[in-house]
Amino acid sequence: MTIKEMLEKAALLGLPATAETVKFCEESEISSIIRHTLPYLLLTHALCGRTSGSSMLFVFARASFSERESDGHYPGFPSLPLTEIGRAMDQTAALFSGYTKSAGTGKIPLLRRIAKLKGGRTERFDPLNQYWIWASSHNRELRTTLFSGSLSSPPASLEGWYMI
Repeated sequence: MTIKEMLEKAALLGLPATAETVKFCEESEISSIIRHTLPYLLLTHALCGRTSGSSMLFVFARASFSERESDGHYPGFPSLPLTEIGRAMDQTAALFSGYTKSAGTGKIPLLRRIAKLKGGRTERFDPLNQYWIWASSHNRELRTTLFSGSLSSPPASLEGWYMI
């Protein structure tokens, strides 16, 4: 995965990431910021930065799930459990917190609560499908949205993250 590929995916999803304002993170750097390692780390790549012409900070991350996460969840129509989706969005919110507030300070970003969970459509889990998470702050409220594949209709979003 490259910066260019991630920027192209963000553009396809209608997200305002730009090349001159982003930092590219791979698994090892993500792991060092949020203090998660395999097999618990779900994020593989991330762009951290500011939207063009704005002061809005964002993280755009790629999450990877295995068939193990959906095994036994709706047999005959396996789907990714909302708990796993929430775990990936939690890691993205922690990366956002770590990148924007405590990156380089040695602090571990912790999230204490969320205010709103919105679930969308349920889809059959495909291990080849790519999952993307957008995190940004609006009026001091951190929001995360999960996108599945190339569809711009998100299956889930979480709002109101409270960061410690």
